[in-house]
Amino acid sequence: MHYKLCLFNFVFLAGLTFGETSNYLTPSKYSLQLRTNGLQDVSSLLPGTTISIKKMITSLEGIRISAGISAGSSSSENSSQGYGTGESKQNSLSFALYVTKLKYAYRNKNLYLYYGYGPFGKYSFQYSADSYQQTTTNIFSGGLSGYLGVEWFFYEHFSLFTEYSLNATMQYSRWSSKINGSNLVSSPTITKNFNVNSNSALIGFSIYL
Repeated sequence: MHYKLCLFNFVFLAGLTFGETSNYLTPSKYSLQLRTNGLQDVSSLLPGTTISIKKMITSLEGIRISAGISAGSSSSENSSQGYGTGESKQNSLSFALYVTKLKYAYRNKNLYLYYGYGPFGKYSFQYSADSYQQTTTNIFSGGLSGYLGVEWFFYEHFSLFTEYSLNATMQYSRWSSKINGSNLVSSPTITKNFNVNSNSALIGFSIYL
């Protein structure tokens, strides 16, 4: 699905940029960007929405620093065999930081094709509780990201863009639980893993200063 979305955005922006344009618009030195998985993420600030500051080093190269934070809380009624019916709660908090070097590789009028790469780090905290136990999970992860995107300058100092990313991630997780009504705490369970995954196509909006 994300491949179709990425292709649709590319064709849409390309079609617009091939219209009559009297001026060629280029990135200025600094910009503020908002990237998200979709309009729903913008309105609710769900994971996947990041705010970035980008600085152009030359007319074709730049550095982007991005940060994303999200928090959530939910509750529901549940029943546990032998423990009756009670309320189940889940709370979560996550923070991510990305540093990316960007390179504009191709230009056609006000349409730019770019790529980028750089390190990232993430931290997530999760807490859940039910009628039987309380569980906490800490997740630390970091690695390298690669990006391929298209940016369209539709007006001076303003642009829309879409990009696709590939991540190589090393993750460390620490999990422990506590039985309700006792001082018994389980020994922490630690897991480590490495994976390579892709994200769905992101859409974004830039304001150049």
